[in-house]
Amino acid sequence: MTVPAEARTGADSSAPVVVLHAGTDRAWAEWISEQLGWAGLTTGLTMLGTPIADTLADYLPGVAKGDATLLVVLTEALVQLSGKPTADWSEQLLALRAARPGRVLTVSGGGPGVPLVTPRSALLGVPEEDPARRLLLALFDLPADQIGPPAPMLGAARYPLRRPRYWSPHIPARNPHFSGRDDILVDLRERLSGYVTAVVPSAVHGTAGVGKTQLAIEYAHRFACDYDLVWLVRCEQLATARSDLAALAAYLDIRTSDDLGVTADAVLDALRRGEPIRDWLLIFDNAGSPQQLRRLLPSGGGHVLVTSRDQRWQASVDAVTLEGYRRPESLHFLRRRVPGISAEQAVALADELGDFPLYLDGAAALLSTTKMQVKVLLEQIRRYPSKVLGRAPVPSYEHQPVTIWTIAVNRLREERPAAAQLLRLCAFVGPEPISLRLLAGQALGGDPSEHLPPPLRGEIGDPMNRSELLAEIGR
Repeated sequence: MTVPAEARTGADSSAPVVVLHAGTDRAWAEWISEQLGWAGLTTGLTMLGTPIADTLADYLPGVAKGDATLLVVLTEALVQLSGKPTADWSEQLLALRAARPGRVLTVSGGGPGVPLVTPRSALLGVPEEDPARRLLLALFDLPADQIGPPAPMLGAARYPLRRPRYWSPHIPARNPHFSGRDDILVDLRERLSGYVTAVVPSAVHGTAGVGKTQLAIEYAHRFACDYDLVWLVRCEQLATARSDLAALAAYLDIRTSDDLGVTADAVLDALRRGEPIRDWLLIFDNAGSPQQLRRLLPSGGGHVLVTSRDQRWQASVDAVTLEGYRRPESLHFLRRRVPGISAEQAVALADELGDFPLYLDGAAALLSTTKMQVKVLLEQIRRYPSKVLGRAPVPSYEHQPVTIWTIAVNRLREERPAAAQLLRLCAFVGPEPISLRLLAGQALGGDPSEHLPPPLRGEIGDPMNRSELLAEIGR
């Protein structure tokens, strides 16, 4: 939509507007950008993903250069992520506003930790979209009554305070300690375009605890406004997955059957047709192989997100590889979870725990609940890593580290007993690379079956079977 020039007053439509925001506020930034676009302005988004290394005095002028207008979505999340005090934000925004009259604007919703910079628009706290739109356009001296609200259109950004009509009871509350991953969440959103998207850990972190489920849950909360239905399907057991899927029948006006499979198929058909709900998000959490889940994945205009440790999803769908935290994310997470921790202590913990999310969360929980000194905790981790980290309280994860490992090993025993035996055998060997000749029994001489228990003794000698066993352990 192009607005006639005579309908625009005050704002220079030829100069771009740069919307600076935290990843948590991405939905707000997109909605603001779209409203200004409808009003004839050119916009761009700048997302702050890691703490600002420079001073605010050096950073802010570089965000919007030349004649561009800087619009700051000023929230507590932005201030915390920047690593700069609230007073610095107030001082530097006022100084920049004085140096660039009319080119530095802020929108906020107020609240603790948000700088009181005036003038500003408090549109982030407005419950209805039309009044919020008018406040935004007034900030640019644009006549909302002349421009009018845009007609509803497919793919348009929805008002961020809008909530889904139906929300799965299995989706936990938003994790207040969720940190980082902003670039991945934006990438994930761009990939979710009607195709199945899977979140799998990298081969380096081929175990639970890398944060797959946490990422999916944060996505559901952060972009909830895009959907009328958000539903989580628990995939530890296929029977549970069918039951969770069939439970949607009550919300889709579908008559239930005594056969869960029949009801689940009817739900899938309704989702495919988009009747009565067109915009939906289904999260299949902790899925097994693609072959096991294929019949339960819906198609249509909604979005499907799968979390899994199984690397085979990478060959089947559009997969996002999830690794451990980047170092700035680890440090930001620790500063939020452990107030008062020094930069040196945070770096030491991140080094010791390899930037692994589950272990960092556990260490932070121990520091917060026991008031243990960081130095003492590091000593305990080095001496008794399994004992300390295995029992650390991690409320943001469904299971504790030891329990997560036990579940994974038990599943391996059920699905491929020989792989479980091989894993147990490797547990008695040092952390250095293990020779395949040793695993196959060749280094010991004679028949490997003389040294290994069944069924491993019947599979380890065949190169194809041995590769399959290693792949199963990696999953």
